[in-house]
Amino acid sequence: MSKGDHVFNNIVAKVNGAFEAGFIAYAREKLASGSAASAPLGTLIHSRAARDDWMRRSMPRTSSLLAAFRDDVALKNLRESLQTATYLGEDANNETYSMHAQAFQDAVIRLFTKIARTRSYLNEGDLTPDITRVRKAFFHMTRVAEDPGALQRLLEQVQGNARERAKVEAAVQVVRARLESAWGACERIFRTAAAELLRLPRS
Repeated sequence: MSKGDHVFNNIVAKVNGAFEAGFIAYAREKLASGSAASAPLGTLIHSRAARDDWMRRSMPRTSSLLAAFRDDVALKNLRESLQTATYLGEDANNETYSMHAQAFQDAVIRLFTKIARTRSYLNEGDLTPDITRVRKAFFHMTRVAEDPGALQRLLEQVQGNARERAKVEAAVQVVRARLESAWGACERIFRTAAAELLRLPRS
């Protein structure tokens, strides 16, 4: 049996990807500034393992929030279980979802670039509009994360089994609810990242 169509697109992967793209943009911006404190960032651009290790040491709260988001049962494991038996290729990245996912990543990169250019944590309030932009872009992405076609195919597979259909419908409701509230977790990740990056030693 091939990997099935997902009822929901993978929000966790999009947040991870956008965060990495944003952090790399931050590191490149700091390197371009030529400050002495930015030198160690050069090794982080091409190595995920190095980034993860550096974040655990230098951005512990952000690292913890990202780990919790990655391990979210509804957004990851439960969503992963909601798939149809046959992959049709219609829901991996539909045009609307891809557009909103790109808008989300663009907003994250813009935020991280502005963090790199912000002189002091005393100017942290200047980032509020950019964090709001990230939150809104994330919300719009989650609103189109579900593929109704895949859901319909999944329900058709279990239509002869009332118990299994009820389990699927309950699981779908859990993921939908988590998607609705995940924008708060997303905002905390990027607000915390801004706070920790702005408080790094400058020399």
